[in-house]
Amino acid sequence: MINKNLIINGQRITKEEDITAFFQKDHFSCNIDDYCLEVEFSPDGNAFIGWLNGDEEICYFDNGSGNTDSVALRINICPEERMMCYDSTALKEIVLYFCEAGQRNPKYHWIQDDL
Repeated sequence: MINKNLIINGQRITKEEDITAFFQKDHFSCNIDDYCLEVEFSPDGNAFIGWLNGDEEICYFDNGSGNTDSVALRINICPEERMMCYDSTALKEIVLYFCEAGQRNPKYHWIQDDL
């Protein structure tokens, strides 16, 4: 069930099909209270995913490759290839989990940024 406080790119969202429509954008930001999930896409449609807990914690999706080379995104540059999600099913699971719980999906690995 979608969290009643979910806002994506400034719009209140209540249905799953409205969420997946954002997968066609260059970037989108999901917000539930002080929690945020940021997704930015590469030209190939792969995703750089970041999760933020207010000012306390920042984490990035970890694909397990260990590759620290930069990757071009549609808007910015992903700092490390290991932070890219190449699996569309995983991306959908991560986004929908956040849209329900406001948390990082525990099924996947995350890199914590040192603030």
